[in-house]
Amino acid sequence: MIVVRRWYILAVSAISLQSVTWAIISLLRGLLTPGITTPKTAVAFETAVILVGLPIFLVHWLWAQRLADQDEDEQTSTLRTLYLYGMMAGYLAPFAANTFSLLYAVWRELLNAEVPSYIYYPVETLSDSAIYYPAAMVVLAIFWFYQRHVLQQHTRHYAAETTGQATVRRLYVFAFSAVGLGMIIGAVVSLLSWLLYKIGTPPTYEITTRTLATKLTRLLVGLGLWLPFWLWAQRLFRGGQATETGSAMRKFYLYAAVFVGMVTAVASATSILAGLLASALKASFNGDIRETLPPLIVMGIVWAYHAVTLNADARQSTEKPQQAGIRRLYLYLVAGVGLLVLLVGVGGIVSMIFFVLDGEPFVGDVRQGLAWFIAAIIAGLPVWLLPWRQIQAAAVAEGADGQGERQALTRKIYLYLFIFLATMTVLGTAIYIVSQLVELLLDARTTAHLLRDLGMALAYGLMAVGIWLYHGSILRGDGRIAEAEQHSDLTAVRVTLMPGAQPDMMAQLQQALAKKLPDITLQMAGDESSAAEPQAADVNMLIRPVAVGQDDWTTLADSAAYKLLIPMPQPNSVWLGVSHKDVDDLAKQAAQAIEQIAAGKSVHLGTGLGIGAIVALVVGGLILLFTFISLVISLVSELFF
Repeated sequence: MIVVRRWYILAVSAISLQSVTWAIISLLRGLLTPGITTPKTAVAFETAVILVGLPIFLVHWLWAQRLADQDEDEQTSTLRTLYLYGMMAGYLAPFAANTFSLLYAVWRELLNAEVPSYIYYPVETLSDSAIYYPAAMVVLAIFWFYQRHVLQQHTRHYAAETTGQATVRRLYVFAFSAVGLGMIIGAVVSLLSWLLYKIGTPPTYEITTRTLATKLTRLLVGLGLWLPFWLWAQRLFRGGQATETGSAMRKFYLYAAVFVGMVTAVASATSILAGLLASALKASFNGDIRETLPPLIVMGIVWAYHAVTLNADARQSTEKPQQAGIRRLYLYLVAGVGLLVLLVGVGGIVSMIFFVLDGEPFVGDVRQGLAWFIAAIIAGLPVWLLPWRQIQAAAVAEGADGQGERQALTRKIYLYLFIFLATMTVLGTAIYIVSQLVELLLDARTTAHLLRDLGMALAYGLMAVGIWLYHGSILRGDGRIAEAEQHSDLTAVRVTLMPGAQPDMMAQLQQALAKKLPDITLQMAGDESSAAEPQAADVNMLIRPVAVGQDDWTTLADSAAYKLLIPMPQPNSVWLGVSHKDVDDLAKQAAQAIEQIAAGKSVHLGTGLGIGAIVALVVGGLILLFTFISLVISLVSELFF
């Protein structure tokens, strides 16, 4: 009820205030700008929006403020913070857009650039622009500062942000920082390319003054967005608060910038290298270094700067689990991209070899293709090998860190994905080879180009087998290490089952656990086969059925052992949040808990998937499988037919 009310109040406040804001802007622009003639109907409509929308906003916003003053939960709610930052973003984004238009008008005037007829501009002269755009900027700035004032009031009353509030604030900061950085990158790449094309007589590439004005404006606005927000993020991080140093969103932003910078820089370097190799092979090459060098320089700087920032962050704070997950995702993405590029290069060279063996002259496109594939190998090998060695070094490390790396979901997805791709490639190439041989037997094809076609398919299949064997060996190695660690953990575990009023059930549970976990020492309290009856304080874990009103709670509470309790149903008593389990289910959960406790982990008992989820997963998996098979078949057809 409270959440629904909160959504209603803030949604109405946001819609009404935004409507009033733009009505005021439109009215001011029409009244103040000499070059604009505003129809009376528009003036009437804008006035009506203000007269109706403003009271609606005030009623709902004052209601929201009164609730916030009366209830701390209302004041610290994530939804309220989302509203405030969302409204600030809703004002800042059009403020930046109007700033862009104003600066563009100034640059047009300075560079004497013509206004294109195919683009609509509300105002064309600089004098009109100096009124039209600032009118909106002033109104937007006033409302932005009001939202900021409300946020500052909250900061003064409540020193600590909640997790949800901090997440919303980081999203606001890093979103505008990313937009500004993107604008800077695009502008600098274009301007640098233009400068490089100025080299030579005559210049082979000319940029119009209108385009130059756009690039310069984009650079200035991008700096205005990126610099303050990035400095804000840096200031918060250097403040040393645990919520900032442990932020996963900051790590995601940095690793995303590093990844995009790395991929773009490597792609540009590959293109340059391919051009040099093509020149060495005396092959034609459709490209110009003045097109690929600017992205290499700019994205290389972006890559290096954010990588240095990541290293500085690592020195200041220890890595949190969510941050480790983002680091893993980055490393596996880089390794995956590098391996794919490497395989494309190797496969391309194999194709070139078979084309030449089949009689294709080693000229023209063959030499140019060879240059590209050699460049792909040179670029892809270090991009794959460097992060992969780092990944493997972390995975084979001893202790909890190494175990966490080996058990990471990202690692499993990466390994199984390449095994899956390799298996599908073997499937596709095997089908193709058999089909060609059958066609030959049926006189459906001749022996022309047979060596090339079968050789390429066989080579691709052997490459896939190599990928399958290598990644399979990594998985098996992880499994052997995990098995050895689990055996070491479980041999040190002693579990005592205390039958209480359920001796038959506990005897069945003992038998089931003995089958599931043969490495643990398992004994029943009061078992005559034991040399002495174990005491609760002498065992690692206790398993005991519990019921309302039992008289040995003190004994259980005083025990230092880890206690696995089985709630038993009784008349007139209900265990909330607990469903009744049979012995097999209890054994599964007990074994799962024992393994997690022995490994030093927190206990999280899986409840299993429902029938609906299982059916959905099976259907979705089959759809993905058939889609991928169809893509492989179409790709093979394009390559070989």
